[in-house]
Amino acid sequence: MRGSNRNNNFLVLYTANNYIRIYDLSKRELKQVGVTRRFEDSKGPLGENIVCNVNCDGSKVSIIANKKKGDGFESMLYIYDVDIDTFTQFNFGDGKVPMEAYWDQTDKRFLSCLVDTEKKLKVSDNDFEEADDTLSTRVLYTFFVSSEHGVKK
Repeated sequence: MRGSNRNNNFLVLYTANNYIRIYDLSKRELKQVGVTRRFEDSKGPLGENIVCNVNCDGSKVSIIANKKKGDGFESMLYIYDVDIDTFTQFNFGDGKVPMEAYWDQTDKRFLSCLVDTEKKLKVSDNDFEEADDTLSTRVLYTFFVSSEHGVKK
């Protein structure tokens, strides 16, 4: 097992083999919500899940995943909709890496995501010398997520 996350009465478990399973903890006995789902579509694996979080009613799971791109990796945010059994992708763009995602504890549609952003700066001490420097900041994005409208920033 790679990790777990709990929000209210729901628990998501995710494995190093990219399986996702959601449980309802409100009853005496554990009850699985939906089916055990592999993090892939018809074309194959969507990436390697790093962090998964479940929303407050167990209907959606946010997944921060790394996907191989060229010599490196690209980090993406995916939303798994349990009711319609689909993955929705949100790309933050170049130089932006999602680090953490959190669902609201009372509204199942609200998601926030902490993102590291890197910007290349040119620093010049004199006319003959230039050096590259990188400025890294963190930005908090908020989203409205629904089955009808997808992921809206």
